[in-house]
Amino acid sequence: MKTTVGLVVGIAVGVCIGMLIAPEKGSETRKKLADSAEDWMEKLRSFFAAEEEENSGPGSKAYKQTPRTTT
Repeated sequence: MKTTVGLVVGIAVGVCIGMLIAPEKGSETRKKLADSAEDWMEKLRSFFAAEEEENSGPGSKAYKQTPRTTT
């Protein structure tokens, strides 16, 4: 999962740098950056929500690997 997060962050940084050096008016570039950031945040929220849903509950791999204690 660290690799995926690193990849997403790297892509986002690359997009931002590309937009900053693009030959457009500053106001247009800032609007594109804001729109792009909102899109990426929504994608990240969806990704982490899906991961959390997949890794929770009795059917998940993490749940099955957790040692159980008896009292």
